[in-house]
Amino acid sequence: MTDEETVGAVARKMVSEDARWIVDALLGAGKSSEEAAGVVALLLIGHSSRIVYEGALAIRSADPYLGVPAVANELKDVHADVITRSRHATKLLDDTKKSLDDLQSEMGGYYARHRQEFTGNSAEWARFMETDLGLYSAAGRLLGATIPLQFRMGILANSKVADLGQQLYEISQEHGSIQALLSQAAGDSSPITYDADYGPLGRIEDSDVLTDRYLSSRYDPALPLEAKLLLLMIEGELNVSSVLLPFTEARHPDAVFRARTIILIHALSGIQQVLGRLNGSSQSPSTQAIRAYVSQPRVQRLLGPGGPRNIRNRCMHYEIKDKSLALDTSKPMNGIVEAVYPEMSFSDFNQEVTNTTTELSDAVRNWTLR
Repeated sequence: MTDEETVGAVARKMVSEDARWIVDALLGAGKSSEEAAGVVALLLIGHSSRIVYEGALAIRSADPYLGVPAVANELKDVHADVITRSRHATKLLDDTKKSLDDLQSEMGGYYARHRQEFTGNSAEWARFMETDLGLYSAAGRLLGATIPLQFRMGILANSKVADLGQQLYEISQEHGSIQALLSQAAGDSSPITYDADYGPLGRIEDSDVLTDRYLSSRYDPALPLEAKLLLLMIEGELNVSSVLLPFTEARHPDAVFRARTIILIHALSGIQQVLGRLNGSSQSPSTQAIRAYVSQPRVQRLLGPGGPRNIRNRCMHYEIKDKSLALDTSKPMNGIVEAVYPEMSFSDFNQEVTNTTTELSDAVRNWTLR
C-alpha cells in the first residue's frame, strides 16, 4: 500500500475498534443487571459520544483513503448538538473557548437545577434529610456523580432532571445504531459481540448526599463549590479509567489505551488549572501533596508539547494528516506511539499512563480537608 492508503486504513481500523469496544463495554454490563447497565451507560456515554462524533467525521471525509461513503450515507444526526457537547466535555477543563470561570458558571447552572428539583420540597422539619447529588462507586472508588455526569452527557442544565433517564435512553439508542455502522469502517461487517464481564467488580453502589455538605470536606476549602463539582467529574473519570476500563482491556487493548490516555492528559491539565487558581492561598496539606505530585518532571512531561500531546491527538482524532508517519498495523496502536514519540515504546508509554492514572486517582481521592 502507499503511505496514503496505509494512513487511511489505520484511521478506519481505529474507528472500527473503538466502536466495537464501546458497544462491548456498554452492553456487556447488562449481563449483570439492568441497574448495572444503566450506571455503566451513564459513566461511558461521554466516551461513546467521542467515538460517534470523531468516527462520523472520519467516515464522512472527502479523503478517498479515509472516507467510507456507503457507511456515511447511513449516518443520522438526531442528537447532534448533545453529542457535540458531550464529545467536547471529553476534554474536561481543556476548553479553548471557555475559561475556568465560564466552566464553573456552567457547572453552577447544573447544580442550581438539581438543588431546585430535589430540595425545599419536604416539610421544614425533614429538610435536613434532603439530598440533591447521587454518587456511584465501586471498589471503594467514586466513579461518577449525577450533577457532573449530566454536564458530561452534554444534556443542558435547563432539562428536567426527571427526564434525564429517557433522554439517556434515546441518545444511547442513537449511539448504538451509529456504532454499528462505524464498526464496519475497516471492512468488517460481522456483528459486534459483547462479552464484557464486570462481575468481579462487585455491585456498583449508589448513595445520595447533599452537595454542599458532601463537598465541604472534599478537595481544598478555598475552592468554590462549582470548582469542586468540576474536580468531582475529573475524579470520576480517573476512576472509570483505573477501575472500569480494565474489564474490557484484554479484548480491546488499543481502544482502552486511547480512552485512558485521553482521560489522563485532560485530568492532569484540569487539576493543574484548578491548582493554579489557588496559588499560595491554601496551606492545606492535601493540596500541597497533590501540587507536589503534579509538579514532578515525569508528570509534567505528559502535559508538555511534543510526544505525549501528539499521542493524545492520535487517540482523540482518527484522521491522520501526516501521511509520512511510519505506521505498522502489526504493532500495538499501529506503531503510532513510536512514530510520534520515538523516545518511548508503546509498552513503556502505556505503563506510564496506567501507573500515573492510578497514582493521580489516589492523590485526588486523598485530597480532603485535613
